[in-house]
Amino acid sequence: MIAISSHRPLADSMEYARNQLFAKDSWEEVFTQIVYFGQPQFGLDSPKTIFIESEEFPRISEMVAFAAEQSDWCCLINADIV
Repeated sequence: MIAISSHRPLADSMEYARNQLFAKDSWEEVFTQIVYFGQPQFGLDSPKTIFIESEEFPRISEMVAFAAEQSDWCCLINADIV
C-alpha cells in the first residue's frame, strides 16, 4: 500500500518535526512506498520515499488524482499519524 501525504517543513516547528519523523519511521515498516507532496525534506527521505513538488498547501484533489493513477492501493494520511 502507498501512503500519500503532505508535510510541514521540518524547520517550521520542533513539535511538528518530531511528530512527522516519528510517524515516518512507523510507516517504513508497513507501506511499500511513501509519497509526500511538497519540497523534499532531509529526514523524511528514504529509498521508499518520493516527493512531488506542489504548492505549499496541496489540494486533496491533487493527491487523490495521483492515487487514482497508481496500480497499488493507496491511502491519504496526515504526516503526523503513527
